Amino acid sequence: MKWMEALKKFNAGKGEWCVPKKGTREHAEVISIMQGNTVYTSTRQEQKRIQERAKTDRAPVRIKQPVSRRSV
Repeated sequence: MKWMEALKKFNAGKGEWCVPKKGTREHAEVISIMQGNTVYTSTRQEQKRIQERAKTDRAPVRIKQPVSRRSV
């Protein structure tokens, strides 16, 4: 399987497209999907992981707010 195919499976069901940085857990997961060793994570598992990380991470989790567009 190619990188793009594995990346599509990794991002399936997520709200945003994500290309993981090299050396991260997510990058390793995409590599394992390429090799056929792992089933990609579900959205519920990903949300739980993000919430747990937010509790221990020093940097705050950035939540995207809708952009209000005004016509000038």
